[in-house]
Amino acid sequence: MRVERINLLIIGVGPNADKTYLPAIQSLQNKTPVTVQAIVDITEAQSDVINRLKNKGFDPSSIRQYYTNGLTASGKLLAKDVSELDKIVAERSINAVIISTEPLSHKAYALWAMSKNLPVLMDKPVTARKNTAHSLSAARGIYKDYLEILEAYERSSSPVFSMAVQRRYHPGFEFVFEKLIEVRDRFNIPVTAAQSLHADGQWRMPSEIMTQGYHPYNIYGKVSHSGYHFLDIIARLIKVGYGPALEKNIDQLGVMTSFVEPQGLLNQLNQDDYARIFGAAYNKASKLSSSELYDAYQGFGEVDVSSIIQLLHNNTIVGNFTLNLIHNSFSRRSWLQPGKDLYKGNGRVKHEYHSIYQGPFQNIQIHSYQKNDVYDATIDNNKIGGSNHFDVYVFRNADITGSKPLEIFTMKDIMGQTAELGISAHDQIKYSMAEEFFDFLLGKIDKTRLVSELDSHRLSALLMSLVYQAHSAQRLIKHRVDSSILL
Repeated sequence: MRVERINLLIIGVGPNADKTYLPAIQSLQNKTPVTVQAIVDITEAQSDVINRLKNKGFDPSSIRQYYTNGLTASGKLLAKDVSELDKIVAERSINAVIISTEPLSHKAYALWAMSKNLPVLMDKPVTARKNTAHSLSAARGIYKDYLEILEAYERSSSPVFSMAVQRRYHPGFEFVFEKLIEVRDRFNIPVTAAQSLHADGQWRMPSEIMTQGYHPYNIYGKVSHSGYHFLDIIARLIKVGYGPALEKNIDQLGVMTSFVEPQGLLNQLNQDDYARIFGAAYNKASKLSSSELYDAYQGFGEVDVSSIIQLLHNNTIVGNFTLNLIHNSFSRRSWLQPGKDLYKGNGRVKHEYHSIYQGPFQNIQIHSYQKNDVYDATIDNNKIGGSNHFDVYVFRNADITGSKPLEIFTMKDIMGQTAELGISAHDQIKYSMAEEFFDFLLGKIDKTRLVSELDSHRLSALLMSLVYQAHSAQRLIKHRVDSSILL
């Protein structure tokens, strides 16, 4: 595909668009002919949207704006909204769409975009559903939604549907996958085991759990927030060894899951504990007792997640991957009232760890630990505690592989001088997702260069569904797979 100019429609100008797409577009405008022609958001967000556009250097008066009251009860677009969206496409010659809405709305807007044959870049996860932690049908619906969107994409003439999953664009993870493939190809061995942990460093006060609308718990939880990134990593680790590259294969997945939900948090810190920490001000800010909160939290989504993902062949387990996703973890928050920005700067400190094994030949460990909740330009951000901290330890069986027994690589080793820029490497990587999308539309790269097309997310979406199914059913869930899902 090749267009001369990208006329962009952004659906959803919330915190993620504010942190990712708007600054990416501004940073690329000197070399990329892209114009934000129109935006769509919900009516109650209008003033926030206008402020975000202004703060990022856009002129709201030049952008066609449309505000909706939301989806129907069945999760579909209202007829009047479809009509207005169609008008915007015609009036503004829209030839590209970014979908950055609340994930519950992803499916509706994705299906509309496919009906118009438009190129799409959409936030993760592919979809979310209400009550997935407690409803088996809702949990199964996650995968059904993915298949429906994929089918619509395959029926359409849309040239591209990409998922914005930034760890697919992360040079550190690509470096690790290169090392894994190198050992796989030499010794005909898959990834035999892996442990992954992501701690999000979010400390939400008990009353906030009921009311916060961004990355909420009252609709769904951690798996539908940042959890998708790590399910996608596990899917890619599985594909390293069990896709078409090797003769080895799997024919079944098994998943066991345990969630800590908001009711469980009340046993860790109750209202009396909070009052001792924050003093009299806490009792004024939070009127409910622990027992009242417990009742109010009924049916809420997951805060912390532990899953074991089994790989099976002929009913024999051939590998176990473990995943721990923790929202309620080490934080720098020390204040009672939340900041306006719930995405960054509200005490959120991220810790991430992966340990990946290829039998007796190789163990690769990833360590990424921050100490501050905002970027600090006065420190070396490549060292432990910095925003760019991302160390890779490569252990190898030296006598067999002919390699060193241990090599350590930092983010600076992997990214070079770009890791020293005045923004975090993570933000640079987010910008590259939009750049790849635009470059494809402009004909600068072909489809083989795209790293996150929708059809490559089938296993990731299935794993998300299975993690929820296993918790909803409170048992091991098994699902048969064929080789096509490993592509």
